[in-house]
Amino acid sequence: MTILTATELATELNTTGREVRKFLRSITPKDDQPGKGARWGIEKKNLRSLKSQHAKWLKAQDEARAAREATENAPEGDAEGPTDAELEAIAQEA
Repeated sequence: MTILTATELATELNTTGREVRKFLRSITPKDDQPGKGARWGIEKKNLRSLKSQHAKWLKAQDEARAAREATENAPEGDAEGPTDAELEAIAQEA
């Protein structure tokens, strides 16, 4: 059984060690994660599955980033929430 480190997995996934550790934390239950100062040990037999999961994770990250940017760059009138007229009507009811 061959064990890969996070850095070796990063090489296999063509990314950085930091991104791999972030990815591994996102797919691993908290109780199964290595503690502070410990190292990730990834079985090489899981490499194909991890590549697929990483691709899906990257796509989800990109979609979330695009959604945040769209929300941040949207004109004020396009934001969800009550309009000025609705706020005024609420204030008059009180």
